[in-house]
Parts: sequence; structure tokens; C-alpha cells
Amino acid sequence: MAADHRAILTVDIGSTSRRAQLVGEDLIAVEDRTWRVERPIDERHDGAALLDPHELLDDVAHLIDQSTQYAAESNISIAAVAMSCIWHSLVGLDEHYGPTTPVLTWADTRAAPHAAGIRRLLDEAPVHARTGCPIEGLYFPAKVQWLRTEDKPAWARTRSLVSPADFVVQHFTGALSSSSSMASGTGLFDQAEGAWDGILLESLGIAASMMPPVDDGILGTVTPPHASRWPQLAEAPWFAAIGDGAASTLGGDAEEPGSLTVTIGTTAAARLAHEPTPATPPGRAWRYLLDRHRAITGGALSDGGNIIEWLHRVLRLPEPEVLEERLAHATRSSVQMTTTLRGERGPQWIGGGRGAIRGLAFDSTATDIAHAALSGVADRLVDIAEELASVRPIETITITGGALAASPAWRQIVADAFNRPVLDATALESSIRGAAKAAWHALDTSSPAPALPTRLDLAAIAPSARPERA
Repeated sequence: MAADHRAILTVDIGSTSRRAQLVGEDLIAVEDRTWRVERPIDERHDGAALLDPHELLDDVAHLIDQSTQYAAESNISIAAVAMSCIWHSLVGLDEHYGPTTPVLTWADTRAAPHAAGIRRLLDEAPVHARTGCPIEGLYFPAKVQWLRTEDKPAWARTRSLVSPADFVVQHFTGALSSSSSMASGTGLFDQAEGAWDGILLESLGIAASMMPPVDDGILGTVTPPHASRWPQLAEAPWFAAIGDGAASTLGGDAEEPGSLTVTIGTTAAARLAHEPTPATPPGRAWRYLLDRHRAITGGALSDGGNIIEWLHRVLRLPEPEVLEERLAHATRSSVQMTTTLRGERGPQWIGGGRGAIRGLAFDSTATDIAHAALSGVADRLVDIAEELASVRPIETITITGGALAASPAWRQIVADAFNRPVLDATALESSIRGAAKAAWHALDTSSPAPALPTRLDLAAIAPSARPERA
């Protein structure tokens, strides 16, 4: 019996959860259904921030179990498997592709001293120009140096250095490969050449054989044991994962040059799409790839939706629904907050523990402090965007992310901070939609073109007449 629908099974590996959807040719999730496994990063007092690679495999397998069962029951043909994944996270693999390390995530700060050592060894400017990444503890060069010196037994067993999604895809398909998007977030990839940076690898003593092949095409299908478990995937091609920020940009239809995406999820970021360029990003901003032919330059905050969690933990805030109503009617008060509780990841690289609240008075309320915190995140994103505008003028601003989706008041605060209309894509699972969008377009080369919509019809949020930013 012919299938009623075609869909791409799309999985997102995030900082706090794994999610999956079946995304149709219209780029809409089938019945708006999302399967989810909540599992936050394991953060420790020594700066470690880890994911268990075995748990990650179990989580993804569980999501595939659920989505393939639903596809079978609903007569949906799975056309391909696509993924998005957190950037800057490393897992070592042995000669049999088993993990030799936990996943060292983007939030792991233990490699910071090693980044300082690499900056003393190498001229950062040409490295930044080639790889798009300044030399910081976030990226693979410093993480590898940390692993080599601080966990020598694991390093001795390690034969490959990959992203968590690359590990997952290899486990299920037998194909070890990375996309240009994921590779561009490692700090080891020469973006203009589309290859691992030989100069940097040699300087750091990293064998080129440890880096996976880079391929934006079809990697293969599931291995026979997994095809027995998931017969719906037996002939479905798998694509290498793309970075979650790239996927969010694509999912919000903000990939055209001059489009700025502002995302506030667990953390926050501003990313400007632009034409490919060999120029060094402004200041110490980063540049990553959507694919081999499209780039984004940006900066990120390690503070975002986690600010809300912190506020509820330390203040006597009302229930979320009541707080939201109060925030919607609040204006900027004398209270101001610098929201560097966890720090910034470009263009300035500011360590955590530097948050500050100013302007408190006896009549200041918990809502004033909450409003100042949300405004502080928005204001810093505006500052970052102003630096990015030197790459090319900003023509549109699109907002995405779960924290903004949960708070209309915060969406308005962002529009007010930018003092211009912003396009609201927060209702979307933008990372999942973006990964599916990339996969549907890739399938165009070998199958009839799906009826992809040209652009979303997004509502614009206008800035309100409120007091100027302090």
C-alpha cells in the first residue's frame, strides 16, 4: 500500500533535551507532534560539563522507536533522516568507534587555560581568519590539549575526534563523517578550503587521521541490525548533522544575506547571514557555516533561558503566568542588570560570575529585577548585532528559541531593545525545521522537488513606546 505522506525524521541533540519530529514536504511537523527526552548537561564544580555518550545513543534510539512506530501506524514514508546538534562538543572514539571520553560539551570550561597556552604558541589572527573561530576553550584545539594532558589514558585510546551527532550517526549507519556546518564550529576547519586546517593540526600535534571526513551529502542507511529494529528506515538515507545555530537560522527562513537571527533558548545568540568571505570576523566574533556556500557570523551568551530558572530560584517571584502578566505591563525601572552569570562566547569572551545588579531601591520589586534581567540579555544581543553590522547591513531580524516562545513579554522586550520590528518565528521548532529543510533541499538533486514553501509568513512584533535603554 502506498504511503499517505512523506516525511523526514529529524532529531535535535540539544543542551537540555533530545527531540524528534516527522517533518513533511511543507516543512510542518506531522500533526505538530514532537517526541522528547529531557536530559540536561551534567555540570560539575570543577568546570566539567558532560553528556554520557551511551545515554545519548539510548535517547536517540528511543526517539526513533517512537517516531518510526507512529510513521508505521500513520502510513507515513520516511524519506530521510536529518539531525541538528549542539556545536563545539567533542567525544573521542577508539578504533572500533566506541567512546573513549564523555561528551565534552560547549559549557565545559576546563580547557580555558590551554587556550591561553595556544594563543602564546600561535598568532591568533590567521587562525581566526581561516577557521572563523578565535582561540578559546570552547573549541576543539583547547579541548584536545586538555584531554592530552589531563586524561592521558583516554587520549591514548582515542583515534577519532568527533561531534556527538557524528558519533550517533556512525553508530546507526556505520558511516563516520561530519558536515561542513558541524566542522566549522570546531575551530579546526579551514572554511575557505573546505578541509581540516593542516597548519593548525600540525602545530597542535593532532594527526589528520583523527578528524572525520567532511561530507554534506548522503552518508548511507542504517546497518542491518538497526534496519531489523526500524524497517521504516531500511532505505532512508541519513545526512550528517548540522550545527544547531545553523539549523535555527535555516528554520526561521533567515539564511538570506542581511538576515539576523536572535535566539534565546537555554542560552542566547545573534547570528548574521552573509555572503561567504575570507575576511576575519569583527573583533573576536565567530563565523560558522550553514553549508559550504553560506555563512553566519555572530556572538553568543551563555545566559538565556537559564536566567529565568535562576530568577525563580533566588527571588520570590509569582507563578510563571502571573509573572508574565506583570512583565507585560512593566517598563524599564532604575534597576539594571549585567547578565554575565555564565559569560559570553564572542565577540567579547567574558567568563562567568560577573553578573551585577544596579539601581536597587527600597521600592524595587522582584518583577523589576526580573525585567532588568531579561532586558540585560536583550541589550547585550543588540550590542553584538551592532558589531556584526560591520560585516554587512542588517535588513531583517528574526527571533527564535524556546525561552522566547514561552514569554510574549520577553519577545516584546527584544523588539523594544532593537527598536525595530522583529519577525516572530518562536512558535516553530526552528532547529528541527532547519535540519529538515536542508535535507529536503539535498534530496532535490535525486528526486522530484518537494513543494517547499519559499518563506514563512511571520508576524512582526513592533517596538512599543517605552523609555529608552539606559
